[in-house]
Amino acid sequence: MNDLALADVERRLRRLERQNRVLLVLLCAALALGSIAASNAQQTILSAYEVRAQRFTLVDPNGGIADDWYTNSTRDSGTSRTGSYSGWGYSRP
Repeated sequence: MNDLALADVERRLRRLERQNRVLLVLLCAALALGSIAASNAQQTILSAYEVRAQRFTLVDPNGGIADDWYTNSTRDSGTSRTGSYSGWGYSRP
């Protein structure tokens, strides 16, 4: 291999290494922006027209039961919807 070919290979190798450094910096920047965007994303709020359950339990941030709603009656013929409230008072936060 002559000196011109060796100089050409060295020049191409330096250019390739420079391009790789630029691509690595761009990749790190994209990952940083993606993580910032993901941490600032809003939480999804679920909403429904109707929710049916036999019992609802409201849990406080510590894992304790804050309130409990349930019904004591059963539906006799499918038309009776009488039930009772758990009796705990409702209070606004």
